[in-house]
Amino acid sequence: MKYLILLLISANLLALEINDRMANVSVIKHYKGNVIVLNRGLEDAINKYDHIKLTNTNGYIARAICVKSSMMLSYWKVYRVVNPELLSYDPSYTLNSMLQSELPPHMKRYVDKLVAKNNDSEYFDDKIKDEDLKKQVELQQDRIVKFDLVNDMKDEPYKKDMPTESEQFLNKNFDSKRLAKDLSTTKIRLFASPIRFQSEDQEKSSNYGAVVSNDGTKYGFDTFIQKTDEKTVNNFTKETVESSETLSRTNFTINNISKNFSYFAHVYYNSRTEGDVDYPESLLQVGFLGFMYHGEEDPKKRQFDIGYTPLLDYLKTDIKYPEEKSLKENNLRHGLRIRANIPMTNKLSLNSLFWYKPLMDLGKFEMDWEDNKTYWRTSLRYSISEDFFVSYDYEYINDIRRKREFKRDEVNTINTLNLNYTISL
Repeated sequence: MKYLILLLISANLLALEINDRMANVSVIKHYKGNVIVLNRGLEDAINKYDHIKLTNTNGYIARAICVKSSMMLSYWKVYRVVNPELLSYDPSYTLNSMLQSELPPHMKRYVDKLVAKNNDSEYFDDKIKDEDLKKQVELQQDRIVKFDLVNDMKDEPYKKDMPTESEQFLNKNFDSKRLAKDLSTTKIRLFASPIRFQSEDQEKSSNYGAVVSNDGTKYGFDTFIQKTDEKTVNNFTKETVESSETLSRTNFTINNISKNFSYFAHVYYNSRTEGDVDYPESLLQVGFLGFMYHGEEDPKKRQFDIGYTPLLDYLKTDIKYPEEKSLKENNLRHGLRIRANIPMTNKLSLNSLFWYKPLMDLGKFEMDWEDNKTYWRTSLRYSISEDFFVSYDYEYINDIRRKREFKRDEVNTINTLNLNYTISL
């Protein structure tokens, strides 16, 4: 008896440590209520109330909490089931230890009941209501195949239904139901600027526009449209002329196609008329092969990301030098994008966007590093209410073609005070 007590004490001291992993684990029995029996127990340092993530070579299957542990077996209450079809009696699994603090509220209540009862024989009778489990999973994962383990855990169906790695990738990243749900969070932000001036000739102007975007966690998009009207002095005739500019940027994102990486597509359009000169008459940049790196998986909590995409560059414009004419060019650009979103207080935040787009001249098959269309915008935002905020925007634009083709300063800076109002659809 003395040695048995000593063995049990030793097992508790050797309980699963954080980030421990235990391979070659098999399911030997399962009960109703998502309870499975594994072939590891006290002798493997598994104790009651240990918290684990269950995985195999095909990925993440579920989470579980230990409700009973004997010398060679352990009983686990499985929750947050992602891939129930991956469970059967024959395959080997890996236990990945997790913190107790990572238990969701409904499972903490479940553990509290077990502790209060202190009766291992009733561990599988204390069930969680299906509707409570369903609500929790939908909120935290937005997808689940079904909420109970498969009834038939034979090897044959498991082998037949096992998805390939490519199928798992497609199922994870191309989900029409998830897309529809994320698009349902679409909103419109209207903005106008009572104050706007730029460094070139200290020109004052007004601009207005809209941003259409969504708050999706998997699929995100935003479309920025801005119209600017101003009166300016023509650099060639020295006459005061009216000018107008239309600017549009669209981004589409599929978040977390793999850990720390997301996909994005980018479309940019610009058209500006100054008197009888169009520079550019139209500039279209399209990139459909963009990837970005980020640390935080939740896009709402993400403060920094860096991405790259090749851009097709279609330009139609007037030029003055070396000769006055109109031209069309189709080239390629490398697009480096850096974004930052830093909350400073509950109402104040700082947002920054940087683009560096050096040109690859397809006619000469060489890089033009000076023609890089460098753009940097920093925005300081203060929320007055949930739907209304004021922003100060600083923009830096470096375009060497303004100097080459119009003898104008290649750098222009713009300071804008915007009033913004958001409408949820």
